[in-house]
Amino acid sequence: MSKVRLVLLALAAFMAVAVGCDKKKNEPQEPEREKQGEKKVEYLNATAYGKWVYFSFEQGKVVDVTNPAESKDWDIAFHREHVQLNGADGFSGKADMAETGEEDFDKVDGKGKYTFSGNRKEVIRWQNVGDMDFVEAEQMVAAHKTYIVDMDKMMEGSAAMYQAHKTVYLFHSADGKRLYKLKITGTVNARGKKGGTLSFRYKEI
Repeated sequence: MSKVRLVLLALAAFMAVAVGCDKKKNEPQEPEREKQGEKKVEYLNATAYGKWVYFSFEQGKVVDVTNPAESKDWDIAFHREHVQLNGADGFSGKADMAETGEEDFDKVDGKGKYTFSGNRKEVIRWQNVGDMDFVEAEQMVAAHKTYIVDMDKMMEGSAAMYQAHKTVYLFHSADGKRLYKLKITGTVNARGKKGGTLSFRYKEI
């Protein structure tokens, strides 16, 4: 085989590999986090007073629930900064919640010793009747909240005023069979308004 032919064959092989690599680069790539099973929720509207917004970890979305006490279609519910768990007192599920104290989402593997707890009775602002006048009501809520409200930051805008808790939380699902880690990543909408608009990332572990 002549040297010229060998060179041509080598060049053809190189071009085939290069084209294949370019084609692969141009193909839509699945986000690394999605490959690893992580899910992201953006701008979940939990701003309304007097209303719980029910969420399913497995379905990855808000779900309609007509009878929260009997349904296992939801795992957790949100009402502004408050969280409600589908477990124990008044509910049919086995969901509970723990605070890890860890801020790095990727470091939490669920193997540490954590204190899980369910709901407790608490009087919260339940209805806004205008001009910062609220009607309070007793609700079953988790001990941990998604964010704090810093009134001293009001003039700096909603993003500064509604401060997400940085810790990663753990949740058991309503059926008690799955464990999820969750971190709040935002508390306002895409325009930086409407405190209580929640964004978060979570993953089954």
